[in-house]
Amino acid sequence: MKSECVKFIRILDVENMLRHWIELGRVHTAGLTTALFVGGYLIAGGSVLSVPFLLWFICGVFYHVCGFIHNNIADLPFDLTDPRKTHFPLVSGAINFRKADEVNRFLMILFCFYSLYLTGLQVIPTLLLLVAIGGGFIYDYYSKITPVAILGVSTAWGILPLISYFSTTYQISPVVTWITVYSWFQVFVQISVLGFVKDIEAPRENNLMRKLGCRVENGQFICSHAAGSYAFGLKSFHMVLLILLLLVSNSHPSAWVLSFLFYSVSWIPYKKLMNLKWEREKVLGRCVLNEAFCFLTSIAAIQGVVGWETMLFMLLYPPIWVFVWMRLQWGTWRVGPKV
Repeated sequence: MKSECVKFIRILDVENMLRHWIELGRVHTAGLTTALFVGGYLIAGGSVLSVPFLLWFICGVFYHVCGFIHNNIADLPFDLTDPRKTHFPLVSGAINFRKADEVNRFLMILFCFYSLYLTGLQVIPTLLLLVAIGGGFIYDYYSKITPVAILGVSTAWGILPLISYFSTTYQISPVVTWITVYSWFQVFVQISVLGFVKDIEAPRENNLMRKLGCRVENGQFICSHAAGSYAFGLKSFHMVLLILLLLVSNSHPSAWVLSFLFYSVSWIPYKKLMNLKWEREKVLGRCVLNEAFCFLTSIAAIQGVVGWETMLFMLLYPPIWVFVWMRLQWGTWRVGPKV
């Protein structure tokens, strides 16, 4: 009986440790990163029912996990001073810093060999891969110092479709060009507006929204006219990029309607960020919803290139991935990860 109890406790310990590593790598949001990689492959003429699709999917998971573990490692000195991040695995001590660093180095080396195999060492996709990785490093090391580092993370995620696309074909496509611009700008908005709003209370000088006049006073979120203009100006320009993407994709009118429906829904959580009552947990959920619906918008927009069946598949699997991993990690379906 005693030995069975010991075994059960050990199993629970292993399960808890796995959950900490899953949280460290932000696995629950990897579905969106995989979609950027496989999206470029599909625009190049690839098929969902193919080995390359699976390989690019795995590449997306690799890239995502490596990127977020490294981001947590680089952010640790700042996260230790933030009372809202005491639950982070490295901050709480649930995962040893040295062990995390060793694992991350190993995964990065593995990812480099794997991704270079997929690019076939072709010049264009290989250079794009290096630029993306470099952009991620720039953001990780300078994001807490200057808001200019946002350009790094926008590049690190925004240009991912180009890597798989040019690994598959050399033909230049206006569709992959505009979906890359749309994705790049989406990440830029997500970090420079929503990311700074959710961390408005953090004791850092790099917060652009705070520099523009946003602050929290007595439980109320105060947004200046300059910050509001900046936030809604960016969002409006992003919608213009969506129209351009739809035009070059030659998508069916129904896809246009679906795209605008998704983007219209994304405006709801975006506007609610400026609510007077400050509730950070709700702000996190709104950040996730805005990102998710903007992403779904871009998938619907390329229907004219990938077809209806592929578009529907791409609309379904990333949200399913998010909800399943959130359930496994936190035991809840509620949108609003602890970040």
